[in-house]
Amino acid sequence: MKLAKGVEDEFRGLNEEIHIAVMGCEVNGPGEARAADIGVAGGRGIGLIFKNGEVIRKVPEKDIVQAMREEVDRFIAERKAAHAAVGGDA
Repeated sequence: MKLAKGVEDEFRGLNEEIHIAVMGCEVNGPGEARAADIGVAGGRGIGLIFKNGEVIRKVPEKDIVQAMREEVDRFIAERKAAHAAVGGDA
């Protein structure tokens, strides 16, 4: 619950359309939340950061919220760049 609250607080004012998941099991979490753009599955002292169901980072528990911020920011930037590349507005 502490992790979910921390992630919720971090992204409360985010003005982007993005699906973020916070899961409690590092074994099943990424697969169960594969529809999420970015997510985290908590484990004993670690967090697995995943993108579209694939684990992309393993971070210490104390760094989870910061790692999520980095990955969400990266995801948004990549999406805007891809959109701009096809002639859309960023």
